[in-house]
Amino acid sequence: MYERPLGYEILDLTITVGGDVAFAHSLNRLSGTLKSGTTTTGFWIRATMCFRKVNRHWLIAHDHASAPLDVTTGAALLNLEP
Repeated sequence: MYERPLGYEILDLTITVGGDVAFAHSLNRLSGTLKSGTTTTGFWIRATMCFRKVNRHWLIAHDHASAPLDVTTGAALLNLEP
């Protein structure tokens, strides 16, 4: 969908660690130039990542990204700003 390089901004990153599990969440903006040549300022998504410590190494156990939803239309709201 995008040409390289791709812009990726992370805002309000929060990380919680306990023993051998951890999770993080943030707001992330993806931006760049579409393959059509159109440059976009991007859109914001919410990201959540869960980690497990296995043999002294942190591994991603779960990764989720979502966009706000307009419940009236069922469409993702990609024009919102934090």
